[in-house]
Amino acid sequence: MFVDDQVRFVRADPHAMPFSADTFDAAWAVETLPHLGDRVGVLRELARVVKSSGVVVVSDFVQRRPVAQDLLDELEPILTTYDIDELPTFGGYPKLLASAGLQVVELIDLSVEARKTVPRMQAGARQHYDALVAAHGEEARQYLDRILSPLAVQPSLGYVLAVASV
Repeated sequence: MFVDDQVRFVRADPHAMPFSADTFDAAWAVETLPHLGDRVGVLRELARVVKSSGVVVVSDFVQRRPVAQDLLDELEPILTTYDIDELPTFGGYPKLLASAGLQVVELIDLSVEARKTVPRMQAGARQHYDALVAAHGEEARQYLDRILSPLAVQPSLGYVLAVASV
């Protein structure tokens, strides 16, 4: 069965989507919020376009518990590599959602499961390091070196899946 006539892709600003309020039954943002700066603004916009009976689902990178500033400073090059400006705390996520007019239905700490991808990324980076640097230059070298950093596996950092109602 084809759904070509039922699906439409729209490129738009997530802070000001070109949809009327109460348009969708649900919305999800998979690993996008950390890269957009204003999490609350984007969550508020998702809440606006979702019907009052709908849900908003997001996955996000978080601090499992508050991390000391000196560690965050050490992690800054890695976070910058992924264009992550800030990391909310897992415990503070309900307040973040509430600030956008959303109510928590469920918060799931997927840190252990998500952390399994880092060694896989590192293995791929090691395997293809020379070819990627040859093809993409110094910028690729810097990116790969950050992925291969021991700091890339940081147990204080985590991954949350949040389900919220409007």
